[in-house]
Amino acid sequence: MNLLSNTIKFTPNGGNISLKAMLDENDRLLFEVTDAGIGIAKNGYDKALSVFGQVENIFTQRHTGSGLSLAICEQLVQLHGGELELDSVIGEGTTVRLTFPAERTVQSKNA
Repeated sequence: MNLLSNTIKFTPNGGNISLKAMLDENDRLLFEVTDAGIGIAKNGYDKALSVFGQVENIFTQRHTGSGLSLAICEQLVQLHGGELELDSVIGEGTTVRLTFPAERTVQSKNA
């Protein structure tokens, strides 16, 4: 929910949002959220993932929030043995990929 709410908040009206979930060749669960929002500069990734970290400063900030969403997401994913990866371009949008280990997936006996 944190990822989806961030995606909606930072994507302008009429922008595109996509959600994908799949298993990779190693049965790891991959969950990907992509937006056409404001984007994050590469040198802002660490700040965006830190607790209370906000990439925009108080003078240029166009969006409200506490700066907790990505930090919470990363911590929850790590608690499950997974990883969070950011890929973003200023003015084009952001993709957040969550990868969970195969042990966290349930396979059908008929698969």
